[in-house]
Amino acid sequence: MPLSAEEIASHPAALRGVKEQSRALIHIYETSPRLAAVFATQQRWLLGHVGLALHFRRDPDDRRTEMTVARFIEVVRRNSVASRNTAEAFVKEMLRYNVAEYISSRGDGRAHPLRVTAATIETFTGWIHAHLRTLDRIDGGARLTTFLGHPDMLAKLQPLICDGLLASIPVREPQQTFSLFIWLNNGGIVMDWLMSGI
Repeated sequence: MPLSAEEIASHPAALRGVKEQSRALIHIYETSPRLAAVFATQQRWLLGHVGLALHFRRDPDDRRTEMTVARFIEVVRRNSVASRNTAEAFVKEMLRYNVAEYISSRGDGRAHPLRVTAATIETFTGWIHAHLRTLDRIDGGARLTTFLGHPDMLAKLQPLICDGLLASIPVREPQQTFSLFIWLNNGGIVMDWLMSGI
């Protein structure tokens, strides 16, 4: 049974779970700071999830579903995540730091197909593990065990996470206290440091 945000926040195990989750995310940051920086601010966090969702939703047999700069920008603009220039700069940065790569040399400019690198997917899987472990500690569930038993589950789960993030007003427009951190460079890691130290 799904947990509501209120049930998670009010559960006695929530603080301990979030502290452990924060330590896991700090470890990801220490291991791969360039990749962790993708999730360091609210806007970049949402841009990263959009890119991952496009990657996982592609059908290798249908070129129309490939992730391209044009498709990425279209989804970002449709969901009011960022401007065209910000989205394009984000993709260029992801290519420069090997977070994403071109699939092949065919295509030109905005129609050139992209994919997320294996190293990025491995690191993002650690992000998923941390969150599933927290939820399991709250309700005694077996989400992480189920996830680990189905290697293909990431490709199904992440696009649903992205859809939920894009549809959530509190996530898209957080309250003032939270928003002080999410717009800072590395604001996400600052919050993790604070939570892990409580």
